[in-house]
Amino acid sequence: MKKCMILTLGLLALLTACQEDRPEIQPRKDIVLTKSEETFVEANTEFAFRFFRQVYQSEEESNLFVSPMSASFLLSMVANGAAENTRQEIVDVLGIGTETMDALNEYNRKLITELPTLDNRTQIGIANSIWVNQDYAVLPTFADINRDMYDATVQNLDFGNAGAVDIINGWCNEHTQGMIPQIIKEVKETNLVYLLNAL
Repeated sequence: MKKCMILTLGLLALLTACQEDRPEIQPRKDIVLTKSEETFVEANTEFAFRFFRQVYQSEEESNLFVSPMSASFLLSMVANGAAENTRQEIVDVLGIGTETMDALNEYNRKLITELPTLDNRTQIGIANSIWVNQDYAVLPTFADINRDMYDATVQNLDFGNAGAVDIINGWCNEHTQGMIPQIIKEVKETNLVYLLNAL
């Protein structure tokens, strides 16, 4: 009987300790959106379903995890550096219609800053990076917009250097808290850019 009582008290102490480690549940917090931003929500939802459909039809992997939000962030970042026809094609893919890039950037900024604060019982991290072949100059306006609006690391990198893969994988490892220590196995010297999003 004493063993059973000690075991029960031990379990109660353990459960109490577990309860103390849990954060107090905070009231639900919503992200307040403007009418313009609400159109982005609709566009993102439609983009997500098109994205999933395309991946499903084209991928042969039976166990694959993809994030339409990650793809949307990356396409938005690229659109900031695209000119005329290319930008219009990206805007069409995202389905944002006649909204300006400034409005899209502000909306994405709101998601990046507010999504991690919605629920104190979950941990959400959002990180972006753009790694550009050192043979190509990064326009300061492009770098500034992506740093300011997407918290992106924007950096030229020597793709011919064997250490480039370690730099990119190191960024990925750090921003996924070690859950994804390696995202790429090699960096090709002929590539122009690597875009990464950790969500």
